[in-house]
Amino acid sequence: MGWHQRGLRLKAALGDRPGLARSYNNLGTLCWQQGDYEKAKAYLEESIRIKALAGDAGLAVGYANLGEVLLEMGRLAEARRYLEQAVELCEAGRGPGYLTPDAWRILADVRLAQGDLEAARPAAEAAIATSEAQGDQARAGAALRVMAAIRHQAGATAEAAAALDEAEARLAPLGPSVELGQVYATRWRMDPTATAALDEARRVFEAVGAVGELRRLKSQG
Repeated sequence: MGWHQRGLRLKAALGDRPGLARSYNNLGTLCWQQGDYEKAKAYLEESIRIKALAGDAGLAVGYANLGEVLLEMGRLAEARRYLEQAVELCEAGRGPGYLTPDAWRILADVRLAQGDLEAARPAAEAAIATSEAQGDQARAGAALRVMAAIRHQAGATAEAAAALDEAEARLAPLGPSVELGQVYATRWRMDPTATAALDEARRVFEAVGAVGELRRLKSQG
C-alpha cells in the first residue's frame, strides 16, 4: 500500500484533484478487497468528497463502490441510497457503461438484504438485461447469481436453482473470480448440505485472494 500513499502525497502536492480522488478510490478498493471495511469506507468517502468539489464525472463509480462496502458492513439504508444515486447517474449517461449492470446488481443485493423482494427483482432484471446488451458474460453471471438468491428467498426453489446453474455456466469458463466463488457460496447457502459447493467457494476465493469473502464464509460456516 506504500506506493498508493506516495501517489496520494504527490497528487496532493501537484493540486491534481481528479488524480487524488482516483488514488483514494484505489486505496479504498484495496482495503475493501482485504476485508478492512472501515478504512475502505473512509478512503472512498474522501474520494467522493474530492470528486464532488472537482465536478468529476467519476462520482457514479465512487457511489457504487461505497455502496458495496456499506452492504458488506450491514449498513443497508446508506448502501441503498448511494447505489440508487449511482444507478441514476449511470442511466443519465454520467457513468461508465460497464458500471450500469454492476450498480443495478449491487442495488438488487442490498434490496434483497433488506427483504424488499419487490424492489430487488426489477433491479436484478435490469442488471441482467444491461449485461446481456453489452455482451458481458461475467457481469451477466454475477447478476444471475443475485436473481437466484431472490428467487430462493421468494420460495421459487426450482427457478432459483436454474438461475444459479446458468450463472455458473457463464462464469466457470472464464476462470476463477470472486463472482464464481459467490455462485458456489450462494449454492451452499441455499442448501447447507451442499458441502462440495462450500469447498469450491473456498478454493476459488483463496485462488483470487478474496480475503473478505473467506472471512464471511468462516463466520457463516
